[in-house]
Amino acid sequence: MFGAGQPKRSGPMQLIFLFSSAVITLILFIYLITHGVPWTNFEVILLSIVTIVMIGSIVGFIFGAIRTYCWRTSISTNPTPMTQYLNPPPIGSSEAEFQNELAYNHLLQNLMGPKRNYSSDVAKFRKIFDQSQRVVALTGAGISAESGVPTFRGDGGLWRQHQATDLANPEAFERDPSLVWQFYEYRRQLVATKSPNNAHLTLAKLQKKVHPTELVRQEKYLYIVTQNVDELHSRAGSRAVIELHGSMFKTRCTGCKKVKENYNNPITPALANITEIDEKKIPRDQLPHCELCNQLLRPHVVWFNESLNPRDFEFVVELINECDLLLVIGTSSLVHPANMFAPNVARRGGTVAEFNLEPTTKLKKSFFFPGPCGESLPKIFPDA
Repeated sequence: MFGAGQPKRSGPMQLIFLFSSAVITLILFIYLITHGVPWTNFEVILLSIVTIVMIGSIVGFIFGAIRTYCWRTSISTNPTPMTQYLNPPPIGSSEAEFQNELAYNHLLQNLMGPKRNYSSDVAKFRKIFDQSQRVVALTGAGISAESGVPTFRGDGGLWRQHQATDLANPEAFERDPSLVWQFYEYRRQLVATKSPNNAHLTLAKLQKKVHPTELVRQEKYLYIVTQNVDELHSRAGSRAVIELHGSMFKTRCTGCKKVKENYNNPITPALANITEIDEKKIPRDQLPHCELCNQLLRPHVVWFNESLNPRDFEFVVELINECDLLLVIGTSSLVHPANMFAPNVARRGGTVAEFNLEPTTKLKKSFFFPGPCGESLPKIFPDA
């Protein structure tokens, strides 16, 4: 319905048309009043047409201005929850194009209100699941939160009075690698004490039934695409897992770029016993360093203002573009590009099933199952 890209501003032709309509209407109205000319049917019709055109131009001008304003604000701030998409752009579109679509649909949501057209029929969903050949499960912070992993989001999502977004970016690491490493080492040590919950375990069991091998494409499959960096899916026994945002248990050298698994706890002696309260200033030479080139290591995670691994992203795009069924589990799908997956599956006629505490209004879905996913998934798949 609406193409992607920056919304066109109200151009010169619109302004000329608006001005001309206003002038013609004003002249005609003054002439009829000052000359006492009887209002014939023709004049009334003409005046009505011109008035309607003028009002339409004014409305169009205002609507265009609002759309441009929403587009500008949407690409300069984090996207807000929005209603289902109207003809979303393909997954290959740029982020700026997609944010334009988000902004316009946000405006439509405010004008028309959200639509709730999903089902919670378990039997119907199970039939579709059993018949589906290509299934993708998209998981987010909500599934890990049920294992006790903090999300560091929302009003109370602070760590040592720092917003997580202020620490999870390359500029922060360049400015203060000690603070950023303490943040991630605290999370690594915390996650090491947590266990996969029933949602992780159910997905792992389902995957073994449908897709027993590693990342080798088969005719029938169930892939897990996670935005989490805690490796709880792997610890639950899942193997076909794409870690879209990387892993806290891998490091990447800032020099030679080598990626390596690291499950040491602590990762280096200087980072032992990190707490949320005690502020430390760890010298750079005591932070993790590469064994090959002795350059500083960083967590192998995708930070804000960084791009996803191209190979992983291309593979995920292929899966999303061909899957029959998308399971959205414990995620609001606000972060680009994951926020594009469900709308594209729905647009192709695929099935989208959401497992969340509350429905995410911006997703166009076929099914919604409320409650903790650690409870809803085992109930729906008791035979897993």
